[in-house]
Amino acid sequence: MYVNYFDHKEKLPEENQTIGILLCTQKHDAVVKMTLPIGQTQILATEYKLRLPTEEQLMTLTNQIRTDYEARHHSSED
Repeated sequence: MYVNYFDHKEKLPEENQTIGILLCTQKHDAVVKMTLPIGQTQILATEYKLRLPTEEQLMTLTNQIRTDYEARHHSSED
């Protein structure tokens, strides 16, 4: 839904349609979802990569960032 909103309200006419990558994390879990606009079957990007990270790699990175954040947040309370 936010991808379509961005395309209708924020995207410039010369820009390609927006894709979305949603990263969510909880205490012992992480979720990664990717979305394309309705009817879009291709991803066009301004930066080319040989491959995108897998869902598992993104979940691992998300969990590591959360763990690092919690460690810094807890140490600042001491």
